[in-house]
Amino acid sequence: MKNKELLMIKFYVVDGISYPAAETAVGHFNCHGYKSMGACRENGITNVKFKGSMTLNELSSFIDFSDKKNNINIDPLEYYLENFGFGVETDEIELFMAEQYLVNGISYTRAEKLAKLNDKIGFGAMYSVCKLGGFYGAKNKGSMTKEDFNERKKTLDL
Repeated sequence: MKNKELLMIKFYVVDGISYPAAETAVGHFNCHGYKSMGACRENGITNVKFKGSMTLNELSSFIDFSDKKNNINIDPLEYYLENFGFGVETDEIELFMAEQYLVNGISYTRAEKLAKLNDKIGFGAMYSVCKLGGFYGAKNKGSMTKEDFNERKKTLDL
């Protein structure tokens, strides 16, 4: 198993972030969470009940890491920012939706309506927020000032 797959599992099971966000946090884009879900399921983590359900030690016991030389005790946001978002790209509509959510505290679906996207049912806005490192859903809603948001964009070279 690759280190990125271990991290996707760790971010889902220990940190409790969603599949698409776990994927984004390790630099996989436009996979809609399928890579994270696949890595989890291949290791016996079969459903949403596992999300945020274990400590790092419990996860290490659940999956045998004895033959791995990988460090999985990594914070998703720190990892993402240290790697400058893995060269993430975004457009003005995505930046708008991310700002609505992270700065103004607007819901995903409302942010999409403000951006005049009507067919995404919140997914487009959620993925846009993930691209800005807002991996924790409702915990991140309204979590940044405008200055913080601009600093994040600068860090990610957006």
